[in-house]
Amino acid sequence: MECKKEENLKNCTCKGECERKGKCCECVLHHKQKGSLPVCLRK
Repeated sequence: MECKKEENLKNCTCKGECERKGKCCECVLHHKQKGSLPVCLRK
């Protein structure tokens, strides 16, 4: 699957600067492993 980082960034609600910003697959996996939710899924 191709990551659509530039397209993802248009709708990204994350306020932090992170190497996973715009890479939703990596971000969701990272938060799942930590037992938390990314900002975009908290509301």
